[in-house]
Amino acid sequence: MLTINGYQYQLKNFNKNKTIKFLRSANRSCGVLLHTNLNDEFVRFSGKTTEHSHLPNPAELEIRNLKEVIRQRVENELAPLEEIAE
Repeated sequence: MLTINGYQYQLKNFNKNKTIKFLRSANRSCGVLLHTNLNDEFVRFSGKTTEHSHLPNPAELEIRNLKEVIRQRVENELAPLEEIAE
């Protein structure tokens, strides 16, 4: 998952040389596609649509980040789940 300007993108594919990533908006009803290099630096938009059909959702990003922190703690700590979730 990549976040650019508050919008989240998912990896869709690579080019045939595996040097460019093709990403799409994480919102499936949005048609924005973009290309990045392997370091996730923006290269260009792909296709005709460059404007999102939705607003960025910072709460969703915060939830995703919190879930990742919890997931990492569960993998690396011996504390009970209830303690980690607090």
